[in-house]
Amino acid sequence: MLIRHSVNVCRGRATNLFHLSAFGSKIFNIEMKLTLLSFILASIQLNGTGWVVQGGRKDGTYSSAAAAQKDLPLPTFDASQLIDAFARRGLSTKQMVVLSGSHTVGIGHCDKFTERLYKFSKTHDTDPTLNATLAKQLKLECPRQTFNTTIEIFIDTITPGQFDSKYYVGLTRRNGLFTSDQTLFEDSRTQKLVESLISERLFDSEFGEAMRALGRVGVKTEGQVRGDCCKVNDK
Repeated sequence: MLIRHSVNVCRGRATNLFHLSAFGSKIFNIEMKLTLLSFILASIQLNGTGWVVQGGRKDGTYSSAAAAQKDLPLPTFDASQLIDAFARRGLSTKQMVVLSGSHTVGIGHCDKFTERLYKFSKTHDTDPTLNATLAKQLKLECPRQTFNTTIEIFIDTITPGQFDSKYYVGLTRRNGLFTSDQTLFEDSRTQKLVESLISERLFDSEFGEAMRALGRVGVKTEGQVRGDCCKVNDK
């Protein structure tokens, strides 16, 4: 199943899991503790194994979606841009590739990848690193001029809605939805990492370690322990 026209798999159980798509920097400044907890619970519900996280991280007293958005890598990023973006947060190339595995339960919208379908370059209308069969399917769902922005496309076309390592299998078949996905397999610096993470056992282990590293990014020296994770404590 490639297309999801309505919310029927993960929404509600894993809203914050989708917030991690492509990078996860939304969780750096906006309720890190809540999002990490939601991610763990969601991954378990979706057949992941979960992991142990550090305690003691405080919540901020101010949250800005706009501030978080500016740090999000774009779906058009290539491997160099992704490596640089993660390095600025103190995360390694390996951790970047591992955390990209969160796309195993991610979704995308037409406007985020139509450039790959219709105007990729001067020599290729369609991205040559995109599987031809998948490209044909995507063009049916996302016509050149009149695509439906509410349609949700599964990033993992093999086992959508299940937390596993099939995302990486898809990349080896050139089924990456975004440029920022497929570049992980096309670039020599990250290709072997993609191939190794096809191992379910290795992915589970490495993902937990990478999430713990992500949880150490931008730790606040001041803050509060919220009584309600969704809002700042009343004074």
